[in-house]
Amino acid sequence: MTKNSPLEKSGFAVFLLAPVLAGVALLVRARAGRPVVFAAAIVSIASAVAPTRTFTLAQSEYLQRENLRSIEVLSNLRDSVGLGDFRIDFVDKTFNPMTWGMNASYFGYESFYNRLTPQPYDQFRMMLNVQLPVLREMMGARYLICAPDEKPLDALAMFRQNIGDYKLFENPRYMRQLQLIHQLAGTYANEKSFLRVVGIRFDFLKSAYVLEKDAKVFRLFLRARLGAQSDSGDYLQIVESSTNRVAAVVNSATAGVLILNEWYVPAWKATVNGARSTTHRINQWQVGLPLAAGRNVVEFTYRPSIAWDLLILNRLTLALLCLVLMAGLLWPSGSFQRISKFK
Repeated sequence: MTKNSPLEKSGFAVFLLAPVLAGVALLVRARAGRPVVFAAAIVSIASAVAPTRTFTLAQSEYLQRENLRSIEVLSNLRDSVGLGDFRIDFVDKTFNPMTWGMNASYFGYESFYNRLTPQPYDQFRMMLNVQLPVLREMMGARYLICAPDEKPLDALAMFRQNIGDYKLFENPRYMRQLQLIHQLAGTYANEKSFLRVVGIRFDFLKSAYVLEKDAKVFRLFLRARLGAQSDSGDYLQIVESSTNRVAAVVNSATAGVLILNEWYVPAWKATVNGARSTTHRINQWQVGLPLAAGRNVVEFTYRPSIAWDLLILNRLTLALLCLVLMAGLLWPSGSFQRISKFK
């Protein structure tokens, strides 16, 4: 239950609003009794089902010193580094990384943290895996903002600049939004086994771990031995990138797997040269798309089925309301009365 929600303050008394108003409407014989009761019921339900982590204005953390300082740091970062296809990570024991992540999103940066629901459960679990820096870099963590007394977990991270009291580090290697690989690093059964086999570091820019159940599919596109062939002739160009769509042209002399560095959910659909293609989970959290050798035009689109169904329902409801409105304008209520009397 949400903290400070109406249900927490008054129990289920909020649901009494509708029947109480119904009784008042009957006593005063109000003509608009039914609409008032209906509106009261809607308000009661909305008050009870308050969004998770709802805050009142009095609870706002915006003007707190630490929050204002994080906004200043991120503002300076945007001016000095700019935006790109990477994520930012944070090491700060005095200020919640989730708040850092939310503030970063306002400046156009992606991170591993947010306070928005719903979110992929894998993303929530990824927030907890802070002890393996290779996983953060695999998921695109290029920069790391450290509090004055903190240091990055990756010893190879390079110091770039001071931003006020904070320090900015850059990881030596990170995965961009799209990555073409040709080598199989190994297989795993579940998240726990993946965290065990991935170890401290693996070459995620050339190889990947795949689920045991998908090994047969991926072995047709990935080599099992590192360095078997040169991949220097690979060509990959992103032609469009937005929140719900990523399109690219990929050219390779050998078969491979294109990794979309986004959280794996079935809502990510893919087409290759205009034909629907199946995506698979890869490296536990990413989207993998097997590709044959040659030139391929690839398009990823994020289309959750429930959102699409609700969108269709929304359009049908709007069309129905327009028809009802047109019927009311063309045939006023008096016309129906005259027609019924004529009959």
